[in-house]
Amino acid sequence: MCNPQHIKKESIISKLPNINIEDGYLVQISTPTKTINYHLGADNQRVAKEVDGVITEKYFWANLTTLLAIYDKDDNLIQRFNYIDNRMPISVWSDYTY
Repeated sequence: MCNPQHIKKESIISKLPNINIEDGYLVQISTPTKTINYHLGADNQRVAKEVDGVITEKYFWANLTTLLAIYDKDDNLIQRFNYIDNRMPISVWSDYTY
């Protein structure tokens, strides 16, 4: 059994991600092996996700609060959101490949 007193705090802390928030919005997450940046549009909506310098996802919004779709780096549709009364999502279509 592992004794918690033998775990070095530095080894745990070095594995935690560094999170950058600007004006209340998550804009970057960094680990020793990966950096994720979120690009925000004029209305502070997330419009793209960048991993290690490469755009991996793009977000398409109907308005300030209604996310319609997520596309991959090649503009292929990977998720589509369907809404009732323009507020409540009732279904999500997904073609994610991990």
